[in-house]
Amino acid sequence: MSLTLPSAYTSASKQGNIQENWIVQLGFFNGDAQGKGDGGWDAVLQSDGTANLLNEALDDSEPDIDVDDGTVFQVGDFIKVESEIMKILSISTHTLTVERDAMNTTAATHTNNTAIYWNNFTSISLADTTVDSTFYHGVITNTPSIRSSINLSNSTAKTGNISLSVVNFQYKGDDFSAELFLGTRKYLNRSVKIYSQLNGDSELANCLQVYQGRLIDVSHDDASVKLTLTEQRPWDFITIPQDKTSKNNYFPVAYGAFVPNASTRASQAFCSSTALYPVPVEQRGTSVIKGLQPQALDGSSGEEARLHIYEKEIDAFIPLTKLDNTYRDTAT
Repeated sequence: MSLTLPSAYTSASKQGNIQENWIVQLGFFNGDAQGKGDGGWDAVLQSDGTANLLNEALDDSEPDIDVDDGTVFQVGDFIKVESEIMKILSISTHTLTVERDAMNTTAATHTNNTAIYWNNFTSISLADTTVDSTFYHGVITNTPSIRSSINLSNSTAKTGNISLSVVNFQYKGDDFSAELFLGTRKYLNRSVKIYSQLNGDSELANCLQVYQGRLIDVSHDDASVKLTLTEQRPWDFITIPQDKTSKNNYFPVAYGAFVPNASTRASQAFCSSTALYPVPVEQRGTSVIKGLQPQALDGSSGEEARLHIYEKEIDAFIPLTKLDNTYRDTAT
């Protein structure tokens, strides 16, 4: 395993007197009305959930940019288009007036229909510092540590949780705890990035990212706030159907490539395929079986949701319907 360090970080780490500071970026989104929950560093969505893109080509100096849906933005938001970060100064329907080349990025040209990303976070650190023109409040009072374990035989790795103790300081005219709990910005389950800054370097590109996780718990008293972070996992933010049968059993979910069997004996290939994954749910009496057949992903027959049951005597999956290939979308 290797780690590529920024060249400036490498040079600073070889100096005799090193001063290290950790800077923390707490990602947030501006409430359910803002893109239905996307934020932090996510792709910006329109209010209907589709991708929010540039609605014009941009040169490297134009301050007014047209987007597909301007209703999901707020003044003060930071957005990222390719490698350029912009700060939103005002909004007129679907036109954003922005500050170009924000946060020490470089203004560039962008083609129409380029994706837009959020770059929204609240900045705190171990010691006061300014990086890419962003001030980081030095309010973290503990010395956090990152514990990682690697199992070479199983090819697995794991990073433990991190706890941050933060002074409940005055943030925008109120306690920091009010920002986390009562503000329109939502922090729980949002991404958090931690960087190592050496010798007060003022550019994020010269800092080393040492952790990315999500905020899973916030607790506080009058004087302090405790933030608990956990490592991001591939299944974060994935939901599954929670439908139940009349007997209060959950409908299971299966994934894979599915090929329906023929429905009549007129076909020479009757029930010859075993590439099916019908999921039994419950049995009523002696003959009626309820089941759930997932959507097909075989790339040729399209969407296939025909129900099947397994007959042990002939070792085959028998279709329960002849032509009914309708299926229920898991999003509905």
